[in-house]
Amino acid sequence: MRRTGIALLAAVGLAVVAFAPAAAAAPKTYTAAQVAKHSSASSCWTIVGKNVYDVTKYVAKHPGGASVIKSMCGKDGSAMFRGQHAGESSPARTLARYRIGTLATSSASSSASGSSGSSSSGSSGTVITAATVAQHASPSDCWTTISGRVYNLTSFIASHPGGVARIITLCGINGTSAFSTQHAGNQAALAALAPLIIGTDGTVSASSSSTTVKTPSHTTHADDDDEGDDD
Repeated sequence: MRRTGIALLAAVGLAVVAFAPAAAAAPKTYTAAQVAKHSSASSCWTIVGKNVYDVTKYVAKHPGGASVIKSMCGKDGSAMFRGQHAGESSPARTLARYRIGTLATSSASSSASGSSGSSSSGSSGTVITAATVAQHASPSDCWTTISGRVYNLTSFIASHPGGVARIITLCGINGTSAFSTQHAGNQAALAALAPLIIGTDGTVSASSSSTTVKTPSHTTHADDDDEGDDD
């Protein structure tokens, strides 16, 4: 009888082990470089926040059109997603269904400073050419030049008080004129730019502590008029 009881307990123990829920698998981790390999509608991965999503099956289903999702393929789509859906719970729930893992922390640091390694070291003394800035012309990777200084505006797009569209128009170009038109003399706007500087275009001193944007002046011809009077 004792042996029968032991055998029964052993059998129950094995059954418990067999039907016990498996330990949750650790989420997979992907680098930005891996995500970049999936940049087409037929294989579309994107980064939003600290997570990686495979939205391939959602491209054709997106209510706002396939082109919006396609523009996020292979890139960090955080700014674009937040710019379109900030505070909305339904899009966030939909996106969650396509989560496949998290973003590797090592790539997160390089993403913050830009996708071009040598020219995005984060040092304000780095000289960055206009051609290099032009390579960062999308909402998911947005650089601009203002008064000789180069800024990575990617993280600022979604939080810009004037709206996403105005920042996007500066991506990849010299935005001095546009910025001065909107914010000449606005110290708050200049202060918001300061943490985003990643280098200069070589025309200003890296040691200069602040950006000064002047309102474009209009050329007068007073001197010409005086000369005419002398004649």
